[in-house]
Amino acid sequence: MEVAKLAQNFVCLRITTMDNVDINLFQFDFDLTMTMFFMNAQSHIYARYGIRKNGSSDSVQSIAGVKDAMRKVLDIHKKESMRTAASWKAFDTQDLVSFKKDPRRPGGCLHCHHAGYYYRKEAFMVGRLTKETVWGFPLPENVGLTLDADTNSTIKDVAGEAAKAGIQAGDKLVSVDGKSVVTPADVTWVLNAFKSGTLKLGVERDGKKNTHSIELKGYDWRKTDISWRQSWWDSGPDIGLETADMTEDERKAARLPSDPAIALKVTQVKPGSSAGTSGIEEEDLIVGVDGKSTDMEAMELLMYVRLKWKSGDKAPLEVIRRGKRIKIDVKLK
Repeated sequence: MEVAKLAQNFVCLRITTMDNVDINLFQFDFDLTMTMFFMNAQSHIYARYGIRKNGSSDSVQSIAGVKDAMRKVLDIHKKESMRTAASWKAFDTQDLVSFKKDPRRPGGCLHCHHAGYYYRKEAFMVGRLTKETVWGFPLPENVGLTLDADTNSTIKDVAGEAAKAGIQAGDKLVSVDGKSVVTPADVTWVLNAFKSGTLKLGVERDGKKNTHSIELKGYDWRKTDISWRQSWWDSGPDIGLETADMTEDERKAARLPSDPAIALKVTQVKPGSSAGTSGIEEEDLIVGVDGKSTDMEAMELLMYVRLKWKSGDKAPLEVIRRGKRIKIDVKLK
């Protein structure tokens, strides 16, 4: 009843299916179990709720957290009830070319992870697939912040760059990159759009607001465990191997160039898999994919195969085995 009373004055939309959902308005991590949007009648989004870590959402969200978010949003709504959303063009998952051209596209309920798959595939088709796309929606922990699940904005613990910048446990996070944040989901949304450079974090301590700056370089800071993400495994063939990025010393020992050339060591070949039946062996060094040597990490290789080919196709790999370069066409299952 308490939550219901709080919700009377604004809209709380819980996304459970992606049928005819405007993905240009409702931007979120499509691999979540569920997500909530708090918005006014003019489609201005006050805040988001819903986050997931290492395949589980239990440790990073709670009923208390939902109530806290609703109370805070209600306060914002009292001041901004007539605020309008920035202009946008409505666009559904069903509008994606990658969806329209896939004969295996879902015919019934369109799940969130389906939207994630087709959205990523579309980026691949038009050449917009980047490392930022691969490591999407970084967690607050990626910049050194652990937020309390029940109070959302209270910083429970600090580490890494955030600690170096002087942020302390007990501080309240109020903004990221100049944008107001209410929940951890708001933080991941802002971080998803941030690439590298100086990230400004606004915090409140003892009633006083301060801005702390941290430096984030490249894309390594974005990395998290993405093996749980359903959108990665919805469609396409499984090459059936696991690889590890080679270190600089390993590259030198194998007489391979430094980045950005691809250099992946095969750590496991699944019995009876596409790679196994095609002759790929453990300890092989993958140095070329599809006739290219462009830098590609372990997860990027798996995604490239799934988006590029269908079952029955052959994925041409170039490997080094005991010092010799050989080409192997992996017939995908």
